[in-house]
Amino acid sequence: MIINNLLSIPIYEFRCNDQLTEEIFNQAITSKFTDNLSNKILEHDHFYHDELFDWFDQCIEQIKKIYFLDEISLPIVSSWINKSSKLERHHTHHHFSSIISGIFYLTSHDKAETVFYYENPYFKMGKTDIFLASKYLKNSLEEQPFTIIGKIKPEKGKLILFPSSMVHGTRPNIDSYDRYSISFNTFFSGKLQDKEIGRSSDIILNPLSVRQTLKN
Repeated sequence: MIINNLLSIPIYEFRCNDQLTEEIFNQAITSKFTDNLSNKILEHDHFYHDELFDWFDQCIEQIKKIYFLDEISLPIVSSWINKSSKLERHHTHHHFSSIISGIFYLTSHDKAETVFYYENPYFKMGKTDIFLASKYLKNSLEEQPFTIIGKIKPEKGKLILFPSSMVHGTRPNIDSYDRYSISFNTFFSGKLQDKEIGRSSDIILNPLSVRQTLKN
């Protein structure tokens, strides 16, 4: 039997220069953190760094040009630093009220990967029926491939951009040093066209960006 993995979800990767990455890392390790569900998160509301956000914006713009009209921009509307000490992990989640999300790795780890989860379409449409008719399955429910996963290895200076709706989390950090990353969310800004049969109207969106919140 040949298995053809026909479809894939693009995760976009970029590399930051070493000098800027090291500057941000030094800022991160001196920051104050508070407890998250299974690791730690930046104590105050947002993280911001002018030069880094300029680079983030350039990377986001490349993805925006692939999918969206020129009239639309995708400002960063929330940002924070994550810290996972030994045996801590980032809980499984997805990002609400966001279009494209990003993770910028400040440390490298071989095992504490970011793991993305996607529901296996073989089971999606009739999932309820499968659970009700579980006696017909060859293996137990726990052994069925209900979820497809993909892993991204944290590497210092690497930025990944992905659809905010994708469920993701991390493996536990088994290294003796802390795992640091910066996460952020974006949202539409500009004129959106709402087109229906016989009617067309424009919706103006102007979300408050992190740059506006903390720089002004």
